[in-house]
Order: sequence, then C-alpha cells, then structure tokens
Amino acid sequence: MDTKKGARQEHRKYPYLLRDLVIDRPNQVWCSDITYIPMHKGFLYLVAVMDWHAHKVLFWRLSNTMDAEFCIEALRDALVRYSTPEIFNTDQGSQFTTLRFTEVLERRQVRFSMDGRGRWLDNVFIECLWRYGSPIIMGSVRTRHWLDARLMRRIMTCRRHLVRG
Repeated sequence: MDTKKGARQEHRKYPYLLRDLVIDRPNQVWCSDITYIPMHKGFLYLVAVMDWHAHKVLFWRLSNTMDAEFCIEALRDALVRYSTPEIFNTDQGSQFTTLRFTEVLERRQVRFSMDGRGRWLDNVFIECLWRYGSPIIMGSVRTRHWLDARLMRRIMTCRRHLVRG
C-alpha cells in the first residue's frame, strides 16, 4: 500500500496486480467502477461490481451523490451474495481509496489492485460495460445482457421523477 506525499492518510493507493495475470475462474478477480447518468437536472451515479472471468455484473447501486457509501453497499452486497474474490481491481477514485471501502476488502483478506492513473485499459471489462451499456442507460431501445429489469425500471423512474420535478 502506498500513500502520496501530502495526501490524506485515509485514502490509499495500491499497485496494479493484473498485469500478465491469467484469469481463468470465477471469483478470482472482481472489479468496480462508477459512471454517471445525465438527468434533466443533474446526474445519477451508477456503481457496478463485476466478475472479470464471467464478465457479469454481480451487484449495482444508484446514488444521487458521489460519496463512497453506495459503493461500499454494492461491494458488501456482492460479497454476501457471491462469496469473496482473490483480487479486487478499481481505479484510483476517492470512493475506492477511502479507508471505509478498503477495510471491507482487507477484513476478508482480498488483495486490492488499482489501475494506473489515466489507464482505462487496466479495468477494460467494466469500461466496456459503460461504453456499450450506456446507450440503454440513456434510453436507447437496444438492450444489453447485463442490465436487468430492476435497474432499468429504477433508472426510468428516477428520470421521470426528476424531469417532472
């Protein structure tokens, strides 16, 4: 674990562990990232926890703020439902570097991996989810296998509420 000089102690930076790693089984590597959904007034934020081997979204959460809590909730729910990964990979966003988030993984002895700064390819599977899943989030008629009906209903309900409000 590293901390940048002058950075607050509660935000941690970890090395990237996936370089040249053969990922050949479920629960070997999970990843997480956040994207935003434009609304009539502001944004909703969507976090997903994904299994790299299965290319499956294990859990997701929506929030109207960029705090760490909805990311921690999604992680905890995925851990309860799908067991524990060996490695968890994210970018260096403040939601993922906060002590409250990293402690959830440390208590389960999960190794933490972080993308290099500005290296979206280091977390390519979840970045592809955002790239190819975003048309349906924005209201396109195209469908994506990862987006379940509950999430779609929730997004559309939030959009209608915010547009009317």
